[in-house]
Amino acid sequence: MALLDSEPLAALSSLEPDRLYLFLAGPGEGEGIAVAFPGGGWMLVDGCQTVNRSNPKFPIEEIFKRYRRGRKDRVELMVLTHPHRDHMYGFAELLETLAPVKVGILGKEDPRWILAEEACAHHKVAGKDSPLKESHKRAHAVLRAIESYAEDGTLVGLADGETAFQRETFTVHVRAPDQALFLEKIRQEGAKAFLGAEANCFSLVLEINYERLTVVLGGDLPKTLSGRPVPTGWDRVLHCYPDLSFHHGLKLPHHGSAEALHEELISPMPQRGRAWCVTPYNSSSLPRFGSDDGMRRALQGQSPIMLTALPVSSDHQQKDIVTMSVDEVERMTQALKLKLPSGSLPHRAAHRLEPLDPVWAVAFDSQGTVRGRWRGPCALDVVG
Repeated sequence: MALLDSEPLAALSSLEPDRLYLFLAGPGEGEGIAVAFPGGGWMLVDGCQTVNRSNPKFPIEEIFKRYRRGRKDRVELMVLTHPHRDHMYGFAELLETLAPVKVGILGKEDPRWILAEEACAHHKVAGKDSPLKESHKRAHAVLRAIESYAEDGTLVGLADGETAFQRETFTVHVRAPDQALFLEKIRQEGAKAFLGAEANCFSLVLEINYERLTVVLGGDLPKTLSGRPVPTGWDRVLHCYPDLSFHHGLKLPHHGSAEALHEELISPMPQRGRAWCVTPYNSSSLPRFGSDDGMRRALQGQSPIMLTALPVSSDHQQKDIVTMSVDEVERMTQALKLKLPSGSLPHRAAHRLEPLDPVWAVAFDSQGTVRGRWRGPCALDVVG
């Protein structure tokens, strides 16, 4: 299960043309994914921001600008996996600055109707007196920005069975959610289906194939919700697509929560190491490190796991840890949240997160072999 040793992200000066690169950014709220395709072209998925709200910086924008392969290298597709406000940071801004060729959202039959329904759901909640009022306003604004940008036919509706993007040597498939189940849920619950934990049940799951390479981007899709199986969740996905278990790279779904981890997806594969990445979600204390929690379960299937940053606030992030055991991460996280000394564990305060601090980058060849790993200053390997 071992992987190549990682290097600092600063050591990655350029991208090799025949490799597929996966960049994952996660500062503690939301996550952004940038995929550099072999031969050129990019796919950006969701979004996050660093620094502060008055001066936001968007990690996947910085990644694209730093590593694009010349002026003709462009963003072919931007995907919003689900309408959760924490995954929307920078999405509207990057539509304007990066001008993607296509924008992918949920709903292959009528994506514009789905988009309008999502926007309406957030607008209704934003009109109420709630601690989340401003967040729902932001989500509504992002969805309307997508709607405006897509007026010239750039909107692509995505659901299980669709091809999101394709070239001669690689394909991006959509493996969830099931369109019929999704529409039935809307008919039953209306706007509620787009809000809260329910929205995770319709998160897009993407499978990238490059010759023999398979990379799975798990979105926020759960297996269970409040202990009950999710009809559109991982049980269904892996029943329909059992080969996803034999992936070479995986973005762990829903910040590594126990409810999102399917035993077949995270089963051990001792004959080779696989590149597993996870982003933190601080307000929900994800990923969690207790004996029955998601991170320890996942580490039984693959060690190390690449964590983009500790699951603590940006004010308490640490730099240059490189590698840490799950026990040490659990102790350090608890100490930082309680503002207690974390003992002799090697770290130094980050003070504030810069765009490329909470980032992992992985290079794959067409046979599924990991050819390089690079970490931002706040990213670390967690080992079992």
